[in-house]
This record gives sequence, structure tokens and C-alpha cells, in this order.
Amino acid sequence: EQLASTYASKYENKSSTSSDSSTSQSTNTDMGKQKRPMSFSDFMNNVYIEKVHSTDQALEMLSKQVPELIRKKEKDTEKDTDKDKGSIRLLIFDSLAGLIRTEFDSSNSNDMKSRTMVLFSLATKLKWLADTYNLCVVVVNQVTAGGFDNQSASASGGSSSISGNSQPVPALGLVWATCVNTRIQLRRDNHSRYGTSGSGSIQDDDDSLPGDELGQGHANRSLNLHFSPIQPPGSCTYRIASDGLHGVYRFL
Repeated sequence: EQLASTYASKYENKSSTSSDSSTSQSTNTDMGKQKRPMSFSDFMNNVYIEKVHSTDQALEMLSKQVPELIRKKEKDTEKDTDKDKGSIRLLIFDSLAGLIRTEFDSSNSNDMKSRTMVLFSLATKLKWLADTYNLCVVVVNQVTAGGFDNQSASASGGSSSISGNSQPVPALGLVWATCVNTRIQLRRDNHSRYGTSGSGSIQDDDDSLPGDELGQGHANRSLNLHFSPIQPPGSCTYRIASDGLHGVYRFL
């Protein structure tokens, strides 16, 4: 809430400054078409949250409630002159692994077969929504040492090997990996030494780092693109601050 309010106030200040500057330089009628800044209440009124406690509920929601909500928003947009209200363009499923893990026993072969079918059904429904309504669909997964499917290998006659030194890998295993178009991994690093882009070098003991007022501390985060049909693998580092996201660079 604090972060959203900060964004709204900064946008309003920037909009006001831009308006004053443009008025002194020009008297054209474009100023009357300037978009109204989004307030905190506007922002929150465009976020819809639905809780589900089982995969059956999730499939029901994706099949009925989500399409109905999208169609309703599209009709409202056609009637409303404020196009900023728009239709729904982002769907976030958080988190799929948490839902699956509570419902299926990884040591039971029958459960694993059912889990596979459920994952394919959810993926099919999400892809249909993305294609039909031009949505960006983000599915939050979890990571685990060795992978969720490794624990179930013995149930299907395979071997299971989870080492304490294993690197964290996405949960839900190969089944879900075949359903994913783009995989992005987010990590948090509390001990790296970086500088923020455009602001010079910053040391770890610099108490003036942005983000402290939101409890973010000095942590930098990395975004790694593992695979995508439209972009080669790559990575970047960023920091979450009260005034937005800051790209950061490594000291050489």
C-alpha cells in the first residue's frame, strides 16, 4: 500500500510539472487530452483476487469466473470513455506448486498420474485464456533441492537422489516444464556489492540506499531468463526501492 501510494504521488507531481512546462511553451489543445494520474484507489480497484483451495476449484475458476470477469470488463470499457480502465491483461497464478503439493502424494504412483493430468488440464486452460483474451499469464512456481519429481521416482520404479548440495530447481518437474513457454527465475542476494545504474558506486554499508524505508534493506535481486521462444537466455540485476525498480551493475 505504501509503495503504491508513493508511485501515485510521484506520478501526480511529474504530471503537474510537465503540464506547467508545456503551458508556458505552447497553447495547443493537446494539453486537454492529458491522462488523469492513477490514484492508489484506482490501482487497487483494478486488482481482482480469488482464493482457491484445490485444483478442482482452480479449474472451475479458470473455466467460468475468469472468462466472465474479462468479458464484463470489456463491456464496461466499451461503454466508458475513460480507456485507462481497460480490460484485464494480466493473470497471475500464485502459486501452482503450493496447491499441487497439498493435494497429491508424491510417493503414490496413482496420485502422480492424477497430478500429471491435472497439470496438463491447468496448462491447457491457461493457454486458452491467454490466446482467447490476449492475456499475459504468469504462473508462480516454487524451487526445491533436486526437484519435486525426484521424490516420486521410486513410486514409478525409478531411483531417487537428493543431495544436500543440489542446486535449487523448479518444482513440478519435467511434466510442468513441457507446458511452460518462458521460464524466469527470480533470486534475492543479501551479500553482493553493486552500484545502481546512473547513480555511481554504492557500498554495502551505505545507509542511504533506496528501499530501506520499505524494509527492503540492501538486497539486490537477479532476474534470469532460462528459456523463451522469442528471446535468448540472459540475466539482469535490480533493486526494489520506494521510488520503483532500479537496475544495478556489478563491480568489475
